[in-house]
Amino acid sequence: MNYEALIRTNFIRHASLLPSLTGNMEVQRRSHLIFVDCGLSCDTFNIVFITDGQQLSLSELKGAIEHYRQKKFDFCVWVDDRNLTGNVRDILSEAGLSEVGNEPGMYLNLEDYKSVDKVGLINKVVDKEQGFETVILQASEDGLEIYKRLGFKVASRFYEFQLLNGAV
Repeated sequence: MNYEALIRTNFIRHASLLPSLTGNMEVQRRSHLIFVDCGLSCDTFNIVFITDGQQLSLSELKGAIEHYRQKKFDFCVWVDDRNLTGNVRDILSEAGLSEVGNEPGMYLNLEDYKSVDKVGLINKVVDKEQGFETVILQASEDGLEIYKRLGFKVASRFYEFQLLNGAV
């Protein structure tokens, strides 16, 4: 199973599905990125996700950034390790963005995990009897060791970039 692809798809759905169903939020899908405008100045929900680092151009990224600048909204840019090419790093830097953090994309194969009952919260969300095979998540550094102890494995990383000095 391609866990990296599953985790990337989960990130895209997590970031864009609910906003696309919410009246005052906007999701724009471009050729090589997706960006979400939550309607407020909030870098937690106003995100740009680079979906194709091989083809991304500076002008395409600047178009998304300009969307937030016009509204004076905080935002962040996320990219996974598969799409964080040298070219993408150059584009991000040229656009004035700096890396501010990264988080692992993790998975837990339920077929390999025999004691789901001891996981607690995860057991309430995912039930093997309902046909689920894998739990996937993006972990903060605070939760990383806990998830590793539960049997989760790192399959990818997601990198967060922002304009520094509040330059919106």
